[in-house]
Amino acid sequence: MHNVDKFLRISLLLVSTFFGSQFGWTAETVESVSAIQQDAPDFMVNAQVNHGNQDYREGDEFRIRVVSERDAYLYVIYQQSDGSAYQVFPNAGQQNNRVKAKEVVTIPSADDQFRWRIAAPFGTETVKVIASETPIENLSSEQMKSKRFNVVSKDELERVTNKLVNKNAVESQESVPPNAEQPAQVSKTWAETEVKVTTYARNQELAASGAKRFAVYFGVSEYQFSKQAELFTEHNSNLSSPHRDAMILNEMMNHVGDIHESRVFVNEQATRANLESMVTQWLPQKSRPGDTVFIYFSGHGGQIPDDGGDEADKQDELLLPSDFIGLPECLGLLKQAEEGTITPENKALIPALRRIIQGVDSAEVAHHKLARQTGVTDDLFAHWLQSLAGREIVVILDVCHSGGYVTNEKSISDPDAISRNVPNRNHAPMPSDFLDQEVTRLKDIGQSNTCVLTASSTSELSLVRPDGNLSVMTHELIMALQLARGPMEIEQTYGVVAQRCAAFFASEEFKAMQKGNEELIQPHHPLLYKPTQQKVWMKP
Repeated sequence: MHNVDKFLRISLLLVSTFFGSQFGWTAETVESVSAIQQDAPDFMVNAQVNHGNQDYREGDEFRIRVVSERDAYLYVIYQQSDGSAYQVFPNAGQQNNRVKAKEVVTIPSADDQFRWRIAAPFGTETVKVIASETPIENLSSEQMKSKRFNVVSKDELERVTNKLVNKNAVESQESVPPNAEQPAQVSKTWAETEVKVTTYARNQELAASGAKRFAVYFGVSEYQFSKQAELFTEHNSNLSSPHRDAMILNEMMNHVGDIHESRVFVNEQATRANLESMVTQWLPQKSRPGDTVFIYFSGHGGQIPDDGGDEADKQDELLLPSDFIGLPECLGLLKQAEEGTITPENKALIPALRRIIQGVDSAEVAHHKLARQTGVTDDLFAHWLQSLAGREIVVILDVCHSGGYVTNEKSISDPDAISRNVPNRNHAPMPSDFLDQEVTRLKDIGQSNTCVLTASSTSELSLVRPDGNLSVMTHELIMALQLARGPMEIEQTYGVVAQRCAAFFASEEFKAMQKGNEELIQPHHPLLYKPTQQKVWMKP
């Protein structure tokens, strides 16, 4: 058995001396307000415009509504289609930009005689909203609020972006002196969001209208670094069904769900980057306000301590994409690097891993830092969903929050792993409450169009069917859609899925599956969280 804390310190030393890699500094030209991105928000800010479809004709009146989850200093930058950017809040008519939590700010204000009307240039334009717990120096000068529209130069935009998100702190494979300055930690005391609008000349034809439906599916059965993790956990973390879950549900929804366009990512394709790209780029670009989007994930889940104070259970929930790296995976990679058996592709990961766990001498803290960087927390996922403002959003999750591998389980306890002090995903069933509180938070700041269907409730394990082909909840969802003779709203779909799951768990097939593991293999209960009264159709 390895002493994990000792091996961690030795491994960090080996990485430092053997690879000699540090993080350098390179300049990056910033020309878009979209570069101002917060990847680890402690709180959220919401923005809405006064046209629900986000389309405006020349001469239309334009208003912005902003709500911050916390007391904050608000800044709103409007970037036109020609690239020119203007700070529109604070401004000459609204100079006090200190706002209370959940206070509604309208730009221009309701009692303001000034009217903002759309004019040339026309095209896709961006409203970027920043809420900061402390003033942003570059945007707070008297000059930056002396007019209704205050020019933000490219140089100023670059300085603001670099100050907020350290865009110039990028990974470098080149060696730098040992005493070189290290990139500063990115502050989490600010949040951001943006709204894309399309402006048209008075006689220009508008984009085609009519609600459409789009979907993305992610299924992870095979984890990229499962072999490295197995060096320390002695358990294979791979699963049997999630990749089929994603593919077959996609086929069914294309058949009965009137899906206009969909994308499927399984196993090595189901990476964190692809999940982020689909939610924050592909879906927003393909869909329009009024459309319905479906986001499905099947695979491992997990938990780490809440770092934002917003979770009732004091835990942040995680989705684990295929390229997830926790401490067992990291130690396996470091061990291979030490032994000279690491692949060139994996060797390139070592500098980033070193940065994440540098100075850490606790296995538990190291695991949490790695998990936050390579998994997808519910807080981060909720922030991504803000890119889909105005759409009806359906999130379907067939996960549980611990990991191990047994034929019929996505999760199992592993006391031996705990005793080895390796905080892996093979122990302690975790609650399945990914996104429930975050959806409520989004609703509280004005985005109430998200519903979540999960496979299991608190402290339950999500199971795979005895044949290993499909997860239980996903199988029953597919059957519910296939057998339905008419349209099905999501509440009706949930009711049928819950009944079918209950019938399966009362069957002899399930009892045979339980035999010898009754304490571990227990029925689980799907849950639906839907804060909106708007009808959402699984099968139109």
